[in-house]
Parts: sequence; C-alpha cells; structure tokens
Amino acid sequence: MLTQDQVIETLALAASYDDCEALFWHSDIAENPRLLVFCSDTFDYATADCEPVETTEDVAALRKAYLDAVEAEANVYPSWGSTLYCARRRRTRPLPWVNGADSAIRALLDAAGPEAPSAWPAIAAHLRSTSRDSVGGSDVAP
Repeated sequence: MLTQDQVIETLALAASYDDCEALFWHSDIAENPRLLVFCSDTFDYATADCEPVETTEDVAALRKAYLDAVEAEANVYPSWGSTLYCARRRRTRPLPWVNGADSAIRALLDAAGPEAPSAWPAIAAHLRSTSRDSVGGSDVAP
C-alpha cells in the first residue's frame, strides 16, 4: 500500500507532465491510499480499465515511463507516459490504433510485449450467429 507521501508524489508526477486526467483514486484515499492509471480503450475496445499504482516500485515505474516518453518524443506529448506505464505493467502492447504515435513511442509500446488479444472478434461472431429476432431488433447484422 502506498503511503500518503507516495500518493502526493505520484499526483505531483502526473501534474508535472500535464497528465492529471490519467490518475484516479478511491474516495477513501486518506485511510486506504490507492491510485489507478486510466487506460480505458487502450488494450481492448469499449472497455473501462485501469492499472493500479500499489508499491514504491510502481511509482518508480510510472516515473520512468514518463521520462522515457519525454525522451522519445522530445516533450511533444509526454502523457504517453501513463499509457507506457500500463503497457509495461501488463507486459502487453496496446491496440494498434493506440500506437498512432510517432515511431519512437510506438517502439517503446511495442517493446512492452505482444499485442493484447481482443474479445471483440468473438463477440462479433456471436452477434452474427444470433438471429435478429432473438436479439430484439433489426439493428444487428445476421
């Protein structure tokens, strides 16, 4: 569990890279400090998702991700650091559309691991195999 000083340090870190919207915390942060890095729609389509910052090592990894992103992009868009943190923590590459960054960031994201498998092909196949009547309308292709 993070100490209050580590929580403040992590919030200040994100703020220093103008990436405050990437961090979430639980409402009981005073008693149970817990931070989460936002990564919805990064590793699969149409998902609400995040990665925790739980330990001193996680705080250091988040800092390194921001520094690596700044170095790779020459401070053009340093908030790639939060995405890079999540990719490295999961050991998984984000979806291809997320890799729309310049090649230096793309190389860092690709180095995090293999591309995440998506659940959407299976969902789409199921929807195609289901009759229109059983799903309640004609808005789903057969």
